[in-house]
Amino acid sequence: MNPDEPNREPQPRSSAPDDARHVALDPHADLLQKWRRASSAAGRARAELDRIETELLILLGDADVGTLNGLPAVVREIEQRPGIDIPRLRRDHPDLWTQYQVTRSRPHLKFPRKRRTT
Repeated sequence: MNPDEPNREPQPRSSAPDDARHVALDPHADLLQKWRRASSAAGRARAELDRIETELLILLGDADVGTLNGLPAVVREIEQRPGIDIPRLRRDHPDLWTQYQVTRSRPHLKFPRKRRTT
């Protein structure tokens, strides 16, 4: 440090609320580095998994089961969940959320357990 320069406090990378509680993780810097690498790898893995699942769904076409050597290897299930048609609800009756519930569906793959042979 140059004695002619004013003493500057290091600036944090991101701001935290003034009343936030802090804990020093300096002794665990390696753990934080591992977390960052794992988080980055997980994001890449999720993207790859989504790409592969889309490709498998395309290969399945209208079929529900994909086989390997004649045995089920992947099963497509359709997940359904209730949802709200928000544009219509806002337009017609903004105070009546539950009366405008809709069901959305999307394909989902389920990998069955291997059957035991006895």
